[in-house]
Amino acid sequence: MVYMWVGQKKNQLQASSHRSNLEAFIGQKVIVVQALHDEKIWQTHVFGQVWQVRSIHGQPLHQGQVVTVIDVQGCHLRVDTLKA
Repeated sequence: MVYMWVGQKKNQLQASSHRSNLEAFIGQKVIVVQALHDEKIWQTHVFGQVWQVRSIHGQPLHQGQVVTVIDVQGCHLRVDTLKA
């Protein structure tokens, strides 16, 4: 009886395949909006929220530049520039 019940509920027991929370940010392409104090920390809008971004290689960012989110570290998104 347990074998049949597990077989029927198999789809409900599997983990969902969509990413959520901070995992959903990774891989997103975002536009750099404005610089903060030292030009190394910038701001962007992701899913309607304002986030601070930093380049993972220490490369300078520019307003309007499109970057890819690589990692989330604390309250900063670590980004990499797109190669042209």
